[in-house]
Amino acid sequence: MTNCLHDHARWSAGDQLGAGHFLTPETTLNALALVRDGRIRDLSQAIEMGAPHMAPNQLPYIITASATAPNSMKHRASLGATNEVGANLERIEMTTHVGTHIDALGHFTKGQRMYGGYEVADTVGDWGLLNLGAEHIPPIVTRAICLDVSGLDGGQYLEAGRAVGVDDVQRACEAAGIAPQRGDVVCLNTGWGRFFMADNQRYVSGEPGLDLAAAEWLTAQEVTAIAADTMAVEVLPGTRHPEVMMPVHQHCLVEAGVYLIENLRLDDVLDQGAATSASCCCRSSSRGPRAARCARWRSCSSERQRRPARLTGYRSPRKLTPPSRTRKRSAMTAGNYDTAPFPVREDISAAHARAWDRLARPGRWWSGAERIAIAREVRHAAVCRYCRE
Repeated sequence: MTNCLHDHARWSAGDQLGAGHFLTPETTLNALALVRDGRIRDLSQAIEMGAPHMAPNQLPYIITASATAPNSMKHRASLGATNEVGANLERIEMTTHVGTHIDALGHFTKGQRMYGGYEVADTVGDWGLLNLGAEHIPPIVTRAICLDVSGLDGGQYLEAGRAVGVDDVQRACEAAGIAPQRGDVVCLNTGWGRFFMADNQRYVSGEPGLDLAAAEWLTAQEVTAIAADTMAVEVLPGTRHPEVMMPVHQHCLVEAGVYLIENLRLDDVLDQGAATSASCCCRSSSRGPRAARCARWRSCSSERQRRPARLTGYRSPRKLTPPSRTRKRSAMTAGNYDTAPFPVREDISAAHARAWDRLARPGRWWSGAERIAIAREVRHAAVCRYCRE
């Protein structure tokens, strides 16, 4: 994070979309082309009475009945209705940052400066944001990658205050055999989500998460959003607390225009072996809020495979078992040197296997539309008399 008076996003002043510009029709088609087993998983936490919130800035979730069937039947009967028509309605009070949500680009400021060259005085109104509100968050249908760092310190989860640095993120990518690319949503599983509704006091007292350098590395990969199973994505308390607070939010939202998605459920998706998936997030259509409720955050896994290699402690990346070895590969893609007439180093064999796996995945040599067209022609060939001849 710098002290410049301008942001470092590539788009001109007045922009309100940020890294949503990376979500093109081609990005969407490429993501949908990843789907293999079609399993749909809900990654959002249920919002209910007692959901964790950070006081005093965040108010609790409260739901009350504003109309009930018995009362509405009595009221309509008094107006002459004879068909015993009842209705149930409710009133909900909450801050938009309770439960699973996406931070709008106007959620944070750096002094008087906001994303896109906007100023606090001209943007922050008494009834919400005049610019940079959640209504500008686009529907997100793109590739999502899930990086499991929960075992970095040898346990099932990282402790509060544990910073996840650039090296940690890069080694998690190496372990999963994936790399962030333009338009991705990068999901970070720290294991901290296990305390959501199980130990709320602990959940909000602090959290593991990204440090500033790791966030800057991810935004440099041109991702659209960074998500986590925590309240804030970034490590709390921060590495320079209390002198510098919430630097990841300032960098991502104000400087880079990259969205933050918080309070996800990621254990299930990892247990099912979906380290890479096509994800869909549709925000609620409200004007002015600093965050948007995820109408639903869903992940459709790309293929069935064992859970990706889990980082446990500090090990050299080349010693990590490549994910390609946990999947059955055809002879065409297997880098098997067991029968070689001379010894081959293990790291070379592993690099060969990773390279073949990358080549086997959907890539950018064809667009999503072109791949669909190829598949259509292949299907038509089965019933085409000219092709049969």
